[in-house]
Amino acid sequence: MTIIIIIIIIIIIIIIIIIIIIIIITTIIIIIIIIIIIIIIIIIIIIITIIIIFFFFFIIIIIIIIIINIIISIIGSMMMIIII
Repeated sequence: MTIIIIIIIIIIIIIIIIIIIIIIITTIIIIIIIIIIIIIIIIIIIIITIIIIFFFFFIIIIIIIIIINIIISIIGSMMMIIII
Protein backbone atom coordinates (compact mmCIF):
# COMPACT_ATOMS: atom_id res chain seq x y z
CA MET A 1 0.00 0.00 0.00
CA THR A 2 2.76 2.46 0.86
CA ILE A 3 4.53 1.80 -2.45
CA ILE A 4 1.36 2.74 -4.36
CA ILE A 5 1.00 5.96 -2.32
CA ILE A 6 4.67 6.86 -2.95
CA ILE A 7 4.26 6.21 -6.69
CA ILE A 8 1.11 8.37 -6.79
CA ILE A 9 2.91 11.19 -4.92
CA ILE A 10 5.89 10.99 -7.32
CA ILE A 11 3.55 11.08 -10.34
CA ILE A 12 1.71 14.11 -8.91
CA ILE A 13 5.04 15.90 -8.25
CA ILE A 14 6.23 15.15 -11.81
CA ILE A 15 2.93 16.44 -13.27
CA ILE A 16 3.19 19.63 -11.16
CA ILE A 17 6.82 20.18 -12.29
CA ILE A 18 5.82 19.65 -15.96
CA ILE A 19 2.93 22.13 -15.60
CA ILE A 20 5.25 24.72 -13.98
CA ILE A 21 7.83 24.27 -16.77
CA ILE A 22 5.12 24.65 -19.45
CA ILE A 23 3.81 27.82 -17.75
CA ILE A 24 7.34 29.30 -17.52
CA ILE A 25 8.10 28.49 -21.18
CA THR A 26 4.81 29.97 -22.42
CA THR A 27 5.28 33.15 -20.39
CA ILE A 28 8.83 33.54 -21.74
CA ILE A 29 7.54 33.05 -25.31
CA ILE A 30 4.74 35.58 -24.74
CA ILE A 31 7.21 38.12 -23.29
CA ILE A 32 9.56 37.65 -26.27
CA ILE A 33 6.66 38.11 -28.73
CA ILE A 34 5.54 41.29 -26.91
CA ILE A 35 9.12 42.68 -26.97
CA ILE A 36 9.43 41.92 -30.71
CA ILE A 37 6.08 43.64 -31.42
CA ILE A 38 7.16 46.71 -29.39
CA ILE A 39 10.50 46.89 -31.27
CA ILE A 40 8.70 46.62 -34.65
CA ILE A 41 6.27 49.40 -33.65
CA ILE A 42 9.17 51.64 -32.52
CA ILE A 43 11.03 51.03 -35.81
CA ILE A 44 7.88 51.83 -37.85
CA ILE A 45 7.34 55.06 -35.85
CA ILE A 46 10.98 56.11 -36.38
CA ILE A 47 10.76 55.43 -40.15
CA ILE A 48 7.48 57.39 -40.43
CA THR A 49 8.94 60.37 -38.52
CA ILE A 50 12.07 60.37 -40.72
CA ILE A 51 9.88 60.31 -43.87
CA ILE A 52 7.74 63.18 -42.51
CA ILE A 53 10.83 65.24 -41.59
CA PHE A 54 12.37 64.72 -45.06
CA PHE A 55 9.02 65.62 -46.68
CA PHE A 56 8.81 68.86 -44.69
CA PHE A 57 12.43 69.73 -45.54
CA PHE A 58 11.65 69.07 -49.22
CA ILE A 59 8.57 71.34 -49.09
CA ILE A 60 10.54 74.10 -47.30
CA ILE A 61 13.34 73.91 -49.89
CA ILE A 62 10.80 74.13 -52.75
CA ILE A 63 9.12 77.16 -51.10
CA ILE A 64 12.52 78.87 -50.63
CA ILE A 65 13.41 78.24 -54.30
CA ILE A 66 10.03 79.67 -55.43
CA ILE A 67 10.50 82.77 -53.24
CA ILE A 68 14.04 83.30 -54.58
CA ASN A 69 12.74 82.97 -58.16
CA ILE A 70 9.97 85.51 -57.47
CA ILE A 71 12.47 87.96 -55.93
CA ILE A 72 14.87 87.51 -58.88
CA SER A 73 12.04 88.05 -61.39
CA ILE A 74 10.86 91.18 -59.53
CA ILE A 75 14.43 92.56 -59.46
CA GLY A 76 14.81 91.67 -63.16
CA SER A 77 11.58 93.46 -64.10
CA MET A 78 12.66 96.50 -62.04
CA MET A 79 15.98 96.53 -63.91
CA MET A 80 14.11 96.30 -67.23
CA ILE A 81 11.86 99.23 -66.20
CA ILE A 82 14.92 101.26 -65.11
CA ILE A 83 16.73 100.45 -68.37
CA ILE A 84 13.67 101.41 -70.43
